[in-house]
Amino acid sequence: MSNEFMLKAVFGCLPVITFLATLVHFDSFKLVRPKTVLMVTVAGAASAGIAYLLEIFMLDSMGIELHDLMHFGAPVVEELLTAIVIIILVQTNRIGFSFDAVILGFAAGTGFALIENFYYLYAPQDRDLAVWVIRGFGSAIMHGATTSVFALSGHLLAQRAGQAKFYHYLPGLGFAVGFHTAFNYVFLDFPVASTVGMIICLPAITALLLNRDKKTIQDWLVVDFDDHKKLLEQIRSGEYEKLPAGRFLTKMHERFDAYTVDKMIFYIELHTELVIAAEEILLAHSEGKNQTVEGSVKEKLVLLHEVEGEIGKTGMLALRPHLNFNRHEFWEIYMLEKEAGFAHPHAH
Repeated sequence: MSNEFMLKAVFGCLPVITFLATLVHFDSFKLVRPKTVLMVTVAGAASAGIAYLLEIFMLDSMGIELHDLMHFGAPVVEELLTAIVIIILVQTNRIGFSFDAVILGFAAGTGFALIENFYYLYAPQDRDLAVWVIRGFGSAIMHGATTSVFALSGHLLAQRAGQAKFYHYLPGLGFAVGFHTAFNYVFLDFPVASTVGMIICLPAITALLLNRDKKTIQDWLVVDFDDHKKLLEQIRSGEYEKLPAGRFLTKMHERFDAYTVDKMIFYIELHTELVIAAEEILLAHSEGKNQTVEGSVKEKLVLLHEVEGEIGKTGMLALRPHLNFNRHEFWEIYMLEKEAGFAHPHAH
């Protein structure tokens, strides 16, 4: 490979990789592991491959002009495909905090941008080095930014609602497609100006988001930690029977045997204990401390799975809507399993 080729590759790919690495570095809680970032980046790269095949089909078989594809078709196809990666993460409760969504969204966009730039790198067109500086700092960063916004929007709306619905993703997808379309118009006519805009605006917005998210997380953890400790005391003292979920369990005696209902009560207590353990670790992270998962907590995580099996699918389906936990708490169990070194952690 020539020195010119290597320089083009560096300027075309290094900026977006560097920005992604910076996001991971400044993540206060360090809950998004490098392995996860790599996997999402690979998924984003795979979406670029699928987008290429779809766009070739649109050009060859649907008779769409290249100009129209670049301005209208490509933004829809590309943003939708990278969005699917994020939707899977949100639907399976793999994203805990807003900044995690930003990191994983940018990772998916990075994977897409890398494949796109390598395609142009090997394309026969003669592009000088300046073009690659603009592509690396402009269009590549744009892919990461739009997917980050989509991930952040979808995660926040799903979090507020307590569950992720299809329409929660529409505002973020609309923004991503609209911004991508506008960028394509501006980029073609004013490539330097659009690139400079991306370089200035994106770090500033990210810094504001990071500071806001850190404060929100700390406030939320303190409140939820106290609430869950109170809930555990109510369960152990018998006051839980007066709460809506407790009254539900009383009615469950009509549908299930006493053994299964007792297991349900034990499951709620065990789940609450584990959420508290997860929040203790998160609070330690927020204070810059490194707290590991104790052996007793690992045993309780294993026991939680065993109790789920004893209750059965029918019992769990009946119980889940009445658990006093939102998406954050269910994600905390997933996070706790990751911290404990479980080979296949999953959200409950």
